[in-house]
Amino acid sequence: MKPAILFTLFFALLSEPFFSQSKKADSLKLVLKNAKNDTSKVGLLNVLSYEIYLRTEKSTGELTLLIDSAIRMAEQLKYVGGNIKARLIGSNVYRNTGKIQKSIEYLIPALELAKQTNDTINLFRIKNSLGSSYADEGNFKIAGDYFFEALQIAELLNSKKLTSSAYNSLGNLYSAQGDPMKAISYYLKSFAMNIELKDKMRTSFS
Repeated sequence: MKPAILFTLFFALLSEPFFSQSKKADSLKLVLKNAKNDTSKVGLLNVLSYEIYLRTEKSTGELTLLIDSAIRMAEQLKYVGGNIKARLIGSNVYRNTGKIQKSIEYLIPALELAKQTNDTINLFRIKNSLGSSYADEGNFKIAGDYFFEALQIAELLNSKKLTSSAYNSLGNLYSAQGDPMKAISYYLKSFAMNIELKDKMRTSFS
């Protein structure tokens, strides 16, 4: 299947408001059966694994198999973007189910790949995710290091959206450490940027 056609199918499946999550996953599985082992299939595996995660909100054998299959195929094809995406999904799955070390294990190779390819956007995402994982583990020093590194990347990119996200992460970190004044200062910075961006959802988070 041509990548353009596959992309169109992904978009249609994921954007249709009346298409239930269960039906989305089932339809993606049907496409997967006939997909060739190329970068498009890696993308399909990533979309499907994320869809199943949204539906179940927990780690399952099927979900782990899909994520690891995407990683293996991406490595064989030297498809760095697909590899990083799969690892980020895997990290989110395990962090949100309390398996913090497993979450970190998925992110460390992704971090090296992003460094090698100078992928600054994914460097931000990975460092922010590592910060969240270490914070959940209670290792606030390492978490803070990653969050501030993510903030530096966001500022270098001059991205208000990413900077706002970094500020919010730092607010969460200081809140978890019992430092409400620092937490509030970062939440206010995030809030101000989200107001400027007219991003109602992120403003509500702040």
